[in-house]
Amino acid sequence: MAVFSFLFILLTIPQLFADVSIAEKQTAAVKKFANKLSTTFDLTYNTDNKTLDQKDKTSNLDFTLTPAYPLSRADKLLLVISGNKDLKDERKFTYADSYLGYSKTLYKNSDSLISLSGITRIYHPTSEESSNLKTLRTKLFFAPQLMVDFAKRSTMPLALTYRPYYQQSFHKYKTAFDGQSNVQYSLSQRLIFDFTLGELFGITLDNIYGRSFTYQGNSKDNFLFDQSFSYSANKDIQFSVGHNNSGNALRANGRDSNVELFNKNKSTFYLNTSIRI
Repeated sequence: MAVFSFLFILLTIPQLFADVSIAEKQTAAVKKFANKLSTTFDLTYNTDNKTLDQKDKTSNLDFTLTPAYPLSRADKLLLVISGNKDLKDERKFTYADSYLGYSKTLYKNSDSLISLSGITRIYHPTSEESSNLKTLRTKLFFAPQLMVDFAKRSTMPLALTYRPYYQQSFHKYKTAFDGQSNVQYSLSQRLIFDFTLGELFGITLDNIYGRSFTYQGNSKDNFLFDQSFSYSANKDIQFSVGHNNSGNALRANGRDSNVELFNKNKSTFYLNTSIRI
């Protein structure tokens, strides 16, 4: 009996070491994943020129959580989850649509002056408006991105980013429950100017112009202008203050331009805190 017990112990010892080795490898893999994963949390307060007693006064907080994982030096996965907390009336919290994104650097020259990348996203309708009112199933986003960082070859502290993009939406119904036509697809262009002021400060000018099309073939042009001034406390914490104005590019008559940098009734002002964990 003692011989059989001894043989059993001899046979199980290698398996025990194998189990320990597997556990160590799994632990190492988890640590490697955790070390490469970075998460950014953004908190933004939005307001406007209207007085507190006006019904359409803007006063809310935006929350955004963005875990990102680099698959290699050239490509990255990220997940964006966001929501909004109204600070007046019912003080309701609502989710925005979430998305899973993938970006890949397609070209970069030797000194990184010029880089070209591709970006794709798939959206999930987590907002009540998209899922219940507009019956959105999902939305796809495709964009090439060209970036020119002039600071790589000169003393000019400017980086220029150009991103044309296409969005395709899929709805259960072509018309929302409020009677408005759902947008089937849109084409937009985005141009970003980033100015660095030393190591701590920066100015960003973000400009978007796009055209959306409904299932019925009707189109509408939209614009957005956003300007912000940022301060980096360190490599993981940044504060910024900014202004944006957006809306229909044409007035109600369909001819006259409605594009303007500032509108006292529609412009929004914001304070943002961004923390990378």
